[in-house]
Amino acid sequence: MRIYRINLRYLRNEEMFNFFTEFKAFVEETSPETLDVTELFATFLVVYGLIDEAMESTRKSAYSESIIELNSQRGETYRCGSLAVQSATCHFDPTLKEAGKTLIGLFERFGNLASRPYNEQTGGIINFIQEARGSFAPSVQTLALAGHIDELERRNNAFQAAVLGRNREAAVKPILNMPDLRNRAIGNYSDMIDRVDARMLLHGDERIESFIKLLNTNIERYKVAMKRRKGRKDTKEQAAPEAQEVQNVQD
Repeated sequence: MRIYRINLRYLRNEEMFNFFTEFKAFVEETSPETLDVTELFATFLVVYGLIDEAMESTRKSAYSESIIELNSQRGETYRCGSLAVQSATCHFDPTLKEAGKTLIGLFERFGNLASRPYNEQTGGIINFIQEARGSFAPSVQTLALAGHIDELERRNNAFQAAVLGRNREAAVKPILNMPDLRNRAIGNYSDMIDRVDARMLLHGDERIESFIKLLNTNIERYKVAMKRRKGRKDTKEQAAPEAQEVQNVQD
C-alpha cells in the first residue's frame, strides 16, 4: 500500500490550503513520530503558517468589504442612468425623446461598464463622465441627469479611494510570495509522503496503514473535483470552435 499521487499545482490557493490543513490534521492524529516525519513536518508547519498568514491578510483587509460595496454602488448608479435614458426614448415629449436617443448612443458605446474588471470600470466611468459633461451636456441637462452624473462621479471617487487605501495597507505588510510558498509546501509534502511510503514498506504498521487509507480517500476527493473542473473547461473549449463553425456557415 502506498499514498496516491496528486498534482497539487492544479489546486487553487484556497483548495490547496484546505488540502494541507486536512493533511496536517491526519499527521497530528497519527503522530509525526509514528510516520517518521518529525523534522520534515516541523519544516512543513513553518511554511503552512506563512501561507495561512498570506491568505488571512487578503481575507481580513479593512477595505475588502468596502471595495465590494462601493463597486456595486457605482455599477448600480451607471445602470440606473442607462434605464432612465432608455425610458426617455419612449417619452411623448419630442424634446425629451430626442435627448434620450442622443444619450442612449453614449451608453451603448461604453457598454456594460459594471461587468468589467475594477481598473477598466474606473477608467471607463471617468471617460463616460467627461463625455456626458462635454458634447452630451445639453441632452444631460434636458433629461435633468446632471445630479445623476455627479453621484456617479462621487461613487467612483469613493471606490478609487478605497482601492488606494487597500494598496497602502498592503504596502506596509510583510511581503509574502504565494507562488514560492506554494512550491515550498508542495516540496515539503512530497518529501513526507515519500518517507511515509518507505516507512510502510520497511516497517508495516496498522497506524501507518490507516493514515494512508485516510489520506488516499481525501486525495481521491480532490482528484474528482479537479476532473470536474477540467471537464467544464474542456466543454467550453469544444463549444467555442463549434460556435465559430456555425457562425462561418451563417456568414
